[in-house]
Amino acid sequence: MLLPLVGLLLGLLAPRSGAPIELGAGAYIASERGNESAPWFVASEYHDTLTTLWLVSADDPDRPRLRLADVPHASGWDIEASVAPQAGVVAVLAIPPGGWNPASHAALLLIDDSTTRPIAAGLDLRGGVVWSDDGRHLIVRRAGAISVVAGSGREVGSWSPVEVGSAHPIAMRGDTLWVALVRSDGTFVVNLTLGDDGLSSRGERWISNEATREWTLSPNGARLAFTEQRGVELSVRVAPLSERVDLWVSNHWTIGELKGATGQTQPAQIASSASPVWRPDGTLDVGRWTDTTEQFTLPVGRDPSGRWLALRSLAGSGPGDVTAERLVLRGPDDTLRETRDGIKFVGWWTA
Repeated sequence: MLLPLVGLLLGLLAPRSGAPIELGAGAYIASERGNESAPWFVASEYHDTLTTLWLVSADDPDRPRLRLADVPHASGWDIEASVAPQAGVVAVLAIPPGGWNPASHAALLLIDDSTTRPIAAGLDLRGGVVWSDDGRHLIVRRAGAISVVAGSGREVGSWSPVEVGSAHPIAMRGDTLWVALVRSDGTFVVNLTLGDDGLSSRGERWISNEATREWTLSPNGARLAFTEQRGVELSVRVAPLSERVDLWVSNHWTIGELKGATGQTQPAQIASSASPVWRPDGTLDVGRWTDTTEQFTLPVGRDPSGRWLALRSLAGSGPGDVTAERLVLRGPDDTLRETRDGIKFVGWWTA
């Protein structure tokens, strides 16, 4: 029943005459960027039936922004987006106008500084979209299965969990793909390999008895940081993905190091924390709050140089009690640069 909708879904998201996409934004950024230590990033601004993607200077978010694209979507459904690691391209999952089912009506678009190109439909919006490290593949979710898609939209591999659970792509490096599988008996990391015959499983590893989210792979691929949820309590954990690895976490903001012995089986844990982000040197930024917290920050992404950090600045006592939120950028001088209200960080623009 979905197949007759595919052409319609793609057509609704195809560029139309007069679409507000700024051509040549990449060249403009190159001319404006006098200081290489001040990168640009992609931000999204949600409206009920349309989300705008902006290019914003981290050094001066108040300078005129560049509109990258307007993405129309079904009323009440925001987009999911991810920036390619080595090129100025944004992958976007959106439910087109007229769509209604987040599990099967999402379309996948590739957006650069001059075009919007729909490449696939029938996807799960809530599965998100992840780029491979070389930018050649995108990992999405279709009908509960993990799907690896080439830039042309062709599916080159698919994997479905044997047991009932929710599968979420974490990262893909080379031909290796890591997937978080959240089941009733906890969370497991599945290691998959992409070959000529598609995706094959190389086994799974337990990381938690609870539901988890915000999974992020360390630069060397040996550790996984994630947020664990026990009821309303959140905590960052770091788990080894091999049998012999030291467990440790360091936090730039509020805590020191937490170390564990080689071969330790229980993941390291930081109470009342969330949103782990790896630095290039293999240490972590972690957001944390206490019983007396009135304001806190959650890191969302370091730029490739490791010198700039995007953060969510939140007013409130913790994630369950937030009264205001704003995106801020922290540069090498430790100065916080606030952005305008209503925009969210998508990723660093590396074109």
